[in-house]
Amino acid sequence: MFSFKKVFLACFLTSFSYGVMLTLPLFLYNQFQITAADSGKIISSGFIGILCAFFLLPRFLNKISIPRLAAISSFIYAFGIVIIISSEHISLFYLAQIFLGMGWGGIYTLGPMMVSGSCDEQTRSKNFSLIAAFNMLGAGMTPALVKILVDYQISYLLIFSSCALLSVLAAGLFLSIGDIPRLVQSDNQTTLNRAIAVTFRCPARYAVMMVLFGACIFSSMMSFQTLFAQERRLDFSFFYLSYTVAVIGARFLLTDLINRIQINLAVVYLLCIMAISMVLFNYSFSNLLYSIASALLGLSYGLVYPLIQNLSLKHIASSHKEQVLTVFSLFYFIGIYLFPFIGGGILSRQGSNIFMGTLFGLTLLELVIAVYLLYRYRYHRYCS
Repeated sequence: MFSFKKVFLACFLTSFSYGVMLTLPLFLYNQFQITAADSGKIISSGFIGILCAFFLLPRFLNKISIPRLAAISSFIYAFGIVIIISSEHISLFYLAQIFLGMGWGGIYTLGPMMVSGSCDEQTRSKNFSLIAAFNMLGAGMTPALVKILVDYQISYLLIFSSCALLSVLAAGLFLSIGDIPRLVQSDNQTTLNRAIAVTFRCPARYAVMMVLFGACIFSSMMSFQTLFAQERRLDFSFFYLSYTVAVIGARFLLTDLINRIQINLAVVYLLCIMAISMVLFNYSFSNLLYSIASALLGLSYGLVYPLIQNLSLKHIASSHKEQVLTVFSLFYFIGIYLFPFIGGGILSRQGSNIFMGTLFGLTLLELVIAVYLLYRYRYHRYCS
């Protein structure tokens, strides 16, 4: 029997491991003196794993159940962590990141598929918010926890080993989930190329571009926050705690309120708040202002992501929804894994001011798309 609780818990455990991996740049710097630019290259290599996952997923969706595919993804993620804790040569970190990308790419894509296939149109947005909340609860709290553990002389070996174990436990939870309703029975000719073609021929293409820009912002802020805070003499645990509390609080307390607002208008409001947070980050030289900026980012990103995900499925035929969700996740991961290659270089060579200015520019691009969609919605509504 399908269980939302098991899906949410398994996603939480894997996102917990993912959150620990966000401290990888700090680990590489402290242990091997690897700079932000080189850390960005290592993180970006995970995109190779993402591509493998997204080329393989459409081919296996008809042959293996979604929960079993999620379990396989969790095992792959655990294997990537094992490579990290057993390696001392930089080339092996690239290999580990490929496995981490492959595993996380599968879990992050299959989780919403399990949820969406088991709820109706009215509850889908709320369930997307809940699974995103569990993902963020795991990913957001762990960097601060890692800092505390490291301050108490707990080794990275023990911390990373615990994460590998959690990923294995998540795999067991996914395996215990029964059969779930499919969004649609895909044909054997479904491929990534076909999914991309379908997505960019329909209105979902706008949501896909928005999630790409948002992922660039999210990955840069989460992956390089330890080094950003170090440059400005800030405590990065303030960022992760403020961000996580804001995300979780917003998703559990404000989701129903936001869902009562017309979705296009709500997206515009939230992206305006995100733009304000980017400005505040650039002028954050105290932990108080740093915390406020972090909370505003968590509030805005935490609420706008599931809205954009739901927006991608608006006016989409049921036969195309799995394809759209796959492409949506792919473009999310393009931002997550490829942009750090650029962001790490900017932070390392140009400093935090240019780094934050770049992210502010990406926020404005996302906001422009949102304003266009709002205008189009109101224009068509007026004309009808």
